[in-house]
This record gives sequence, C-alpha cells and structure tokens, in this order.
Amino acid sequence: MTFKKTLLLISLSLLFLGVIDAEIKFWGDADIRPRYDAVTYEDTSRLDVTNLYYLHRTRISLRADIGNGWYYHTKVGHNGLSYWFDRFGTGELPDSLAVPSAGRSGVDFLEMYIGLKRNNMGGAAGLIPVDGRSNPIFDLHYYPDIAVEFPWYRYNRNAAAGFQGWGEIGPGTVGVTVLIDDDAGSKVDEEKVGKDRTSIMLDFTSDLYGIKFQPQLINTSAGEGLEAPISYGFNVDLPRFAGLRTSANAFWTSQTVEDSLTGATPYEGFLVRAKVSGKMGPGNMVFWHDWAEVDTTKYRFLWASYRIPLHRSEDGDVALMPIYRLYTKVEDYSRAKIELALNIRFK
Repeated sequence: MTFKKTLLLISLSLLFLGVIDAEIKFWGDADIRPRYDAVTYEDTSRLDVTNLYYLHRTRISLRADIGNGWYYHTKVGHNGLSYWFDRFGTGELPDSLAVPSAGRSGVDFLEMYIGLKRNNMGGAAGLIPVDGRSNPIFDLHYYPDIAVEFPWYRYNRNAAAGFQGWGEIGPGTVGVTVLIDDDAGSKVDEEKVGKDRTSIMLDFTSDLYGIKFQPQLINTSAGEGLEAPISYGFNVDLPRFAGLRTSANAFWTSQTVEDSLTGATPYEGFLVRAKVSGKMGPGNMVFWHDWAEVDTTKYRFLWASYRIPLHRSEDGDVALMPIYRLYTKVEDYSRAKIELALNIRFK
C-alpha cells in the first residue's frame, strides 16, 4: 500500500468520516531547523546568553469536500510553541530507563472546523484558522506586553475557537469573526459567573486599481474587572513592482479597565509594519520590520529570509531557507536568531 493511501485511511479513521463520496485532499509541510540564539542585555550586570539547538516540526492538513460548498477541514501536528516538536533530545520518554534521545512528541488537532464556501459568501465554525502571521492586529490586541515577533502565531498556533463568515457586498467583502477567548462562565460555580471573554472582529476588503485595502476592528467584551481592549487599523497591499510585493499594516489599541483585584491596567499603543517580498534571483525573499509602542515601552522586530529551491515537482517542493530574526525591547534587551531551515511541502 502506498504512503498516500495509508495516510488517507488513517486520517479517515481518526476523523470518523462516513461520507463515501467525499473528495478528500491532504497536504502538509515539515521543517528541520538549526538555530543560533543570542540574547544581549542592556544592563551590563546581567550575563548575555547564547545557545545552539535544533528544532523540528510536521503539520498535515486534510479537507473533505462533500458538495454544495460544504466541507470539513482539520490540521494535525504538535501543539507546541509555533507547532515545533521542541528541540532535538526532548519530548516524552517511553519509560524511566530511556535516554533523552528517545523522547517523542505527541500529535494534536490544531484546527477542526466545518465550513461552507459559495461564490459570494461563506463561513466556518469550530477551531478556525486566524492568521496572525500576516496580520499583526492580533499580536497588538492580545499580547500588548510583547507586541512583536508574531506572538499570536507562536502562542495561539494561528487558530482559535469561534465562528467566522464573509460575504461580498458592493465593491468589496465584509468579514465577521467571533472568537471565544475564555468560556469560564458557570451557574454552578458562582465565582466564575461573568468571567467569559469574547472578541468580535469586523473587516472590509476592497481592491481598487490593484491596491488591496482592508480596515479592521477587534472589540473584546469581558466580565467585570477584566481587561477588554479595542483595536483598529488597516492592512494595505500595493501592486507588484519589479517582481516585488510591498505591504503595510498600522494598528492602534487601548484598554480602559482598571481593577486591583484582577490586575487589569489601562494602556494604549500602536504597531506599524512595513514588508517587502517577492522573487529575487533563484529564490524568494521576505523582509519586514515592526515598530510598536505600548504606553512608554518600545518594541522592534526585524525578519529577513531567503527561500532557495532545491527541488520542485507537481507533488511539492524542497527548499533551504536562511533566516535572520531580531527582537528588541528598547532599553532592556535584544534577541537575535540565525536559522537555516530545510523545508519540505507536499500535496
């Protein structure tokens, strides 16, 4: 039995899909990534830290189209930071006699949702994808004390429990997303009543003369004494020039609740990103720079990568990708990561 057929049968068994005529598609990716990690402190009394380690991860997605626009989607992998299986030599051990190199990581459902997609409308419900990698409003809204280096992607695994819908209206597309941030309310446990946190996101995407413009707003409602921020701003993509794509993002956030018991503290801040990507030479480059400030704390982040193709076919591709990342918390410390990723994508 071929690898594809075996994986398909395992996936179907796991998902209990009883629709014989469903069109099944699956795809995925895997990375092996050595990383040099260096932390430098502004306070000279603290020792700088450097480290060299190796990371690996695998993600497999499956989609079952059952007709009339209805489909089911899931993604499996490890529910670790940025999906990583952690470093080489870590993970659960099979018994007390096993050595670290015998460590293995578990596999989790990273996304699970039922979706509907028609010509001019669609939606999804469940553990839905929420792309914080290319849309930094989620970083600023949910992680104002970190703000940059895509914390939503790293800590929330680019997904959340909730509902989303979209529809074409006039010159663009309206989107509504409801995220259940914390479903803690309970009539049995009176201390938890009213502790729910829910966020609603509204956006409108339009394309005029090749310029894609997308204003967005996220508003969080929460129980008494809990932080309930509101964030708003826009994404803009400009037409390609000389093979390069230029985009920009600008967002503002504020939170007014103050409560000594819950620790809620008022704040306000902003995040701005400038990004350039596209084909350069034999490969593809990506460069972006984030500037953020929340109250008086300033953050900077720089990403630069170059994807070098090693092999490409109709079934996928293999590439080598050097990456440079620099996170700076101004007047505190900076962390540089130099990586060389071997990546495979298959379909």
